[in-house]
Amino acid sequence: MPRVMKPPVTPKDDYPRKKSGSYGELGSGCNVRAQYLLTTFLPEDLAHIKLISEIDGSEKWDVRDLFQREIDTARVEHSIVPYLEDQSKVKFFNPITLTLLPTKRSATKILRDLPILNKSETDEEYIEYEYEKFYKLSKYKRESSFSLLEWNDLRVNMVAIDGQHRLSALKRMSVGGAGTLENWSIPVVIIILSKVAGGGQTPSILDVVRNI
Repeated sequence: MPRVMKPPVTPKDDYPRKKSGSYGELGSGCNVRAQYLLTTFLPEDLAHIKLISEIDGSEKWDVRDLFQREIDTARVEHSIVPYLEDQSKVKFFNPITLTLLPTKRSATKILRDLPILNKSETDEEYIEYEYEKFYKLSKYKRESSFSLLEWNDLRVNMVAIDGQHRLSALKRMSVGGAGTLENWSIPVVIIILSKVAGGGQTPSILDVVRNI
């Protein structure tokens, strides 16, 4: 009999948001590790992704920390939304690139230091990388396509670092119901950044995101 994959067990209150997908890693540099999960979001998931302008206090960030340009509202309203709504055109676009930005408890200030993730193997099926109380990435050993990312959206902002204009258009279209987005699965890649243990000094998390 083939074995049935069991998802890792996590207390509900710790990580209310969950996404399964394909695990990958891009290698390390500057003592920074870049892991990722390739997955899809449904229209109702879009409300849990933030644009830079939607992060409380971002207007006070230093200019070098603003890793995406301001949204061109006219371009979104008059170019991207009409394209996505046009039933005579085939729609396809590259995955929107997201990352997780941990915040202080007030959720108004981004933590600048990269975390060191705790690595554990709680059973024979998963390798877990965790920033406790913030997020946890579980890599399924036998098939990386069945991996899992869990996060606490009261302590973590999921932010678009590439594709903000597409995201802005999709969020506008999803307001008040799925509408044109009905049955859409939106491709995304979520980057999880961490400090290499014992690797020495690293840049701030905003500097890393901006460079990416």
